[in-house]
Amino acid sequence: MIAIKNHEDLRYPIGYLPLSMRQFERLLGTFSRSTRLRAKLSGPEALSTVLAVLEPTEEELTDGSWTWSSSGVTAKTLQ
Repeated sequence: MIAIKNHEDLRYPIGYLPLSMRQFERLLGTFSRSTRLRAKLSGPEALSTVLAVLEPTEEELTDGSWTWSSSGVTAKTLQ
């Protein structure tokens, strides 16, 4: 479920999200622990913050377990 500014809820089936379970776990783990990063989700940096969290670590890049990668900010720089 996605909460919208006016406190309405938008229900979006998770099956439509192009995420692996590992990526979803990383998002939940990161944003549940960091109030600073959660605050960024309500501002203009929201998309870049989420994409940075989804960037693979060096280990994930070499073991082939990550499903995608973009160029730019990495998860390591957010920590």
